[in-house]
Amino acid sequence: MAGASAQTLLPAPPVHTVASGDTLAKVAHKYRVSVNDIAVANGIASETPLKIGMHLTVPVKTPSTRPGKLQFTSPMAQTKPTSAPYTAVAPAPGKLASSEPAANVRMASPVATSSEDASPNGANGAPPFRWPARGRVINNFGAKVNGSANDGIDLAVPEGTQVRAADDGVVAYAGNELKGYGNLVLVRHSNGFVTAYANASELLVRRNDQVHKGQVILKSGQTGNAVTPQLHFEIRKNSAPVDPMQFLPTDKTASAPL
Repeated sequence: MAGASAQTLLPAPPVHTVASGDTLAKVAHKYRVSVNDIAVANGIASETPLKIGMHLTVPVKTPSTRPGKLQFTSPMAQTKPTSAPYTAVAPAPGKLASSEPAANVRMASPVATSSEDASPNGANGAPPFRWPARGRVINNFGAKVNGSANDGIDLAVPEGTQVRAADDGVVAYAGNELKGYGNLVLVRHSNGFVTAYANASELLVRRNDQVHKGQVILKSGQTGNAVTPQLHFEIRKNSAPVDPMQFLPTDKTASAPL
């Protein structure tokens, strides 16, 4: 999972401007990448119809890039969820959330939070992130993990631990198509921030769900490249990975790691 320093050495990925008649399949064929890679890189479903003028980031794989790596080197395409009425249905036990688009944004009940969850960096434009779970940090940002630099942090947590959204946002992706990450949820927040939660055993949300800070969105596990039960957590600003420790509370409160 390459860090920000390694990423600056790579050329910026191409950005495709959607023209009349374009589909994800046509764009994928043009750039010789898969439809799923483009969909994931832009936070959209593979069945999403394209709009003329939309800008799509085209993921580029290099020899130094691990297959399935999150490569949001430029902002994800912005898509607006529909507003048709929708009745929330809980996923069947053990069933993973898919990358298929929901009928619209599903509103979850607000979760009570305290000032203990707030990041001291909130005044600098970052959302008031909270810790997604209690656990010991076993791999820091930039550490070598599976031969590449870590884009986030890894928390050692028991299998099935409840993992909570670090802040209010909308689910941009929920699935397991990215090799190495296992079951993964991406949540888009305000001010260009995106958080990633990987290696889950069970996903409890799906794309276009609106989630609230502190809401349980998945359960930790040992999927993808994880060799022990853990949570891989990333924070990205304008598509570039940043050290999550800069944006999380440092005091040992209920929201801090053990």
